[in-house]
Amino acid sequence: MKKMLTFFLSITLFAGTVSAQTMDGNYNIDSLNVKYVMVVRDMEQVVDGQTYTTEYDQNLSNYGLRVRFPSAADDAMEWEFELPLFEVGDTIRTTEVSLPSTPWLQGAGVVMNVDFDGTNGTYLFNEGSTYPTTQTVDCVTGPVVPSVQDAGTWTDGDFGEDGAVVTQNPLSVYTGWGIIESGVFATFQAPNMATMQYGVDYGVGTAMENWGYMKATYNDDGSLPVGLHLGWEAHDGKDANIGIVSTGDQFFNQAEADLGLLNGVVGIGSLDIDSVTIGYSAAVAASGATITVPTPAGPYTYDNFAFANGLTVSVPTTKAYMFNGPGAIDPTTGATVMDDSVNTTTGQTDTWPMGQFTGNKAYIFDPTGDLLGGGDGLPFSGDEALAFTGYYATWNTLQTLMAMTEGTTNAVVAAIYATDPPNPAALPTADSLAAYIIDAVLWQWDIDLPAAVTGPLVASISAAFTAALTAELTEAQTTVPTLDMAKAAVSALLPHILGGLRAIEYGDATAALFVDSDGDEMTVDDSDWDVTSEDWYWWGDSTDENGAALPYINADGSINGTYYGGGRLFVELDANCIPARWSQYVDSHWAYSGAITASVDEGIVAEKFELKGNYPNPFNPVTKIRFSNDRTANVRVNVYSLLGEKVNTLMNKQINSGTYDITWNGLNSQGKIVPTGMYIYEIESEGRRLQGKMLFLK
Repeated sequence: MKKMLTFFLSITLFAGTVSAQTMDGNYNIDSLNVKYVMVVRDMEQVVDGQTYTTEYDQNLSNYGLRVRFPSAADDAMEWEFELPLFEVGDTIRTTEVSLPSTPWLQGAGVVMNVDFDGTNGTYLFNEGSTYPTTQTVDCVTGPVVPSVQDAGTWTDGDFGEDGAVVTQNPLSVYTGWGIIESGVFATFQAPNMATMQYGVDYGVGTAMENWGYMKATYNDDGSLPVGLHLGWEAHDGKDANIGIVSTGDQFFNQAEADLGLLNGVVGIGSLDIDSVTIGYSAAVAASGATITVPTPAGPYTYDNFAFANGLTVSVPTTKAYMFNGPGAIDPTTGATVMDDSVNTTTGQTDTWPMGQFTGNKAYIFDPTGDLLGGGDGLPFSGDEALAFTGYYATWNTLQTLMAMTEGTTNAVVAAIYATDPPNPAALPTADSLAAYIIDAVLWQWDIDLPAAVTGPLVASISAAFTAALTAELTEAQTTVPTLDMAKAAVSALLPHILGGLRAIEYGDATAALFVDSDGDEMTVDDSDWDVTSEDWYWWGDSTDENGAALPYINADGSINGTYYGGGRLFVELDANCIPARWSQYVDSHWAYSGAITASVDEGIVAEKFELKGNYPNPFNPVTKIRFSNDRTANVRVNVYSLLGEKVNTLMNKQINSGTYDITWNGLNSQGKIVPTGMYIYEIESEGRRLQGKMLFLK
């Protein structure tokens, strides 16, 4: 899958009354800003009325976050569950990288030296160039800065002087820019900057979503280019030729590639975790009958809902870490307290919430309902899915989620086979679905309740499902429910199921009924302790067909044992591939380093590696350095000050045998005119070096 950035263009501009301004030459990048926006996409893609799902998505993608308990390294690992975190259209992540100057680029390992050829409309990345992008390996996405080798073609849309905006003092020309063909980079179009409007003629939501621009700047008399701004936005899809099925992908399918199906993902192997929210929430919960929530507009106080035994939040003795924790909150203003630190890789000052870090092991603690469901987003207001298990994902939560899946499957199967012949499109009624789910929950929890108790519970769950399904139908603007709509409605039932069980547990008339099948007391809120290996009950006396004792862990990973203890789950995040459509927004600046290398008698074998001097010398504004090369080799041409400091690199590429002219215009690698003085130029070919001196006069 192609997910590369494109960093450059060459172009010849015709700017009003200005004579033809060429951008031919060699350029070095000297600033870069890249912004990625990753949005959850639908795995079902419609092309010409047909629905497709790529093999990649079928095998690896998911909308939730899979977590393991206890962990992948624990021999007792038995459970894995997907937390319903993302929906289509959600923004997964926004990442911005700002490298405002050459030292910042160097710190990030980004180097780009490019030749522009306006005559042929081509560009060439020279050897040693690198670029920043991302790479997803085993469902984990991370930044990389690989080497880049690409020769491509560009267009300015053939707008000529009618498509450019010209300004004076300094002279600049602003025009559209597009990449037509590339082996690795995004392709996009060139809008007419003189007549077209963003958001109307080009940009998101228009026929030209993928587009680019270039602004070229010249010296005072317009005789030489000084630098150029290049920018673009590109979005995954067939038009941009990125984020789609392509050769080399895992699960590559030629038919899917021909259709241009999306297969971009964001690989998440860790999440933001904080070490302060659980403790802070416990203090808020202990504040009494009312809870005060700090907001930017001032404290907001609302009545705290009360259980028969009050509201408590347990704090683990060690590692009170929370997935998706917001970090420290100022109790007066409600603002996030920020922590600043210098990134040792980029030199930038990174800012993040106090108490927050990145990791893959934590508690699922959800006091607002943002993770597993809730209403108003305020903590402890009573509508949160995990309110009834102490705001933690506990053993009881896991059992309930597993039962909801099993009960839904049983209800759907029963509906399909309720007729003869079976009807694959049949869906269960709300009452039937609720009954199957409650049966599965009671079995998972090992609870035996009479019909007098389960009847009202089923009715409550049925009403909640009907309300959730109605909301799904309204959003889809249809009256015909689908299986996906039904599943989405079921996902909203967790707080109703746990809340119903909580009501049974603390109801005066039924308290004695809330016991397991052995008659032992049960509790919905099992958040006062953690699940530990000591709570396992091992079937150590089990034997195989030969009478030999069975191990705790079988060869297939199944376990000869069970667990009854309940408690909080300290879970491990698995590597997850979230289906995503990426958008990239790029702004870059390039400094002109000199004219494109021109060869003399290229292809005629030179007798030796020889320096032929530079002319004119002294010079202002340009000079040409001539040398001959006797073999095909990578050649570097560098300019140094008399103190040995590198001023600029004029060539770093493989060339054939022949005689060459290299032009230098007295600019350093940042596009600035160097001071008057003597400079040394060095030509290196396969370890051989030649040096000469030249005098620049201003």
